[in-house]
Amino acid sequence: MRLEPQAERLTITLSKAKDLPKNASGQTPNAQVKISVMQRTKQQTKESRVKKRSCHPSWKEAFSFLINVDPENLHYYTSVTVTIHDPEIGGESGVIGQVRFGQGAVQNSEIAHWKKVLQSMRKESTEWHRLMVCEDERD
Repeated sequence: MRLEPQAERLTITLSKAKDLPKNASGQTPNAQVKISVMQRTKQQTKESRVKKRSCHPSWKEAFSFLINVDPENLHYYTSVTVTIHDPEIGGESGVIGQVRFGQGAVQNSEIAHWKKVLQSMRKESTEWHRLMVCEDERD
């Protein structure tokens, strides 16, 4: 993840996932990543390619979002949600897990990674995160 203040851009690079669980029917999942960036009332969403039948998918895709880099917006009004889901199953039952940054982050690794991104602007910050099982998919 990299924040470029002069370009007002947040770039998120997907690398890979490890040990995704099989779905409820015991099949290896099709995995797609949905990234949502929300600032105040403005939401942007982008999706990766679908990786067919893999518990260890690799994407190597980068997604850029235009954002307001005002410190108040970044600290208090920005949330990034990265959700892995199986598009063939759809709905909430297709969600495999998610990671959240900024507002809505709950895991210590998520909070620390967002803080690192804000403190080291213009530098790529790469971290592994454990997916949270989510009760609902926030669109």
